[in-house]
Amino acid sequence: MISITLGRARHNMETAKISAATLAKLTDIAPSTLSAAFRSVVYLGSETEARLLRVSIRVLELQEALRPLREPTDVSDLRRLLDFIEERGISTENIRETVSSLFE
Repeated sequence: MISITLGRARHNMETAKISAATLAKLTDIAPSTLSAAFRSVVYLGSETEARLLRVSIRVLELQEALRPLREPTDVSDLRRLLDFIEERGISTENIRETVSSLFE
């Protein structure tokens, strides 16, 4: 049985419609390792699971802020965008306002 934290990360991943491989790459985990963790074969540790949850939440928040646009589909581009937003302290509200202004 997987932990609640890993279960929430998986739920967020599925809600965001990103693959386990994408989530794994965004968090510097081998896709096969994440797959094994989802099958309860491997325990990742609480810190790694927390990182998976944080990243999955960030992806969901980005998707919501960008609507009706989409986030980059390339993992490297998505990672750069998430890092850019975090490094500069850009809020999802700022992103939402900017996207909305494109359609006014």
